Amino acid sequence: KADVRLVVSSTQVLSFPANGMELWANFPTEREKLLDALTEAQKDSAVMLLTGDAHYSEVSVVDTKTGGKLYDFTASGLSEHWPFDHANDHRHADFGTYHASNVGVVEFQCKKEGTDVALQVLDKDADVAVEMTVPLSDFTTAPL
Repeated sequence: KADVRLVVSSTQVLSFPANGMELWANFPTEREKLLDALTEAQKDSAVMLLTGDAHYSEVSVVDTKTGGKLYDFTASGLSEHWPFDHANDHRHADFGTYHASNVGVVEFQCKKEGTDVALQVLDKDADVAVEMTVPLSDFTTAPL
């Protein structure tokens, strides 16, 4: 059993609807199977998706069938970025999108009262351009 499972995909998993670009929404049957497996894994582990290939950064979140949440942290655009983004019904409104050259960082912040996960987008100068902090407990339906 792993306490945290980082699931990496070269393309976005939670972004929806399909937009003609490379993302899991173009394969609805396979996407549903993957989401079911991730939801099952959340019963005993924190599960986080790390994705790319969007040419911008964003966080997507969906509610699962078991009452939990799945987060998809997309960071891409280190060498190529787009000035626009695509529709995404699951985009986290507080995080938004970031379109300049960037890299993503996931930082586990362990504290006496619990662990938080900082999702950070760093700009070309390695400064934090966008950050969102989520309690680790949001990534699982299991007690921590």
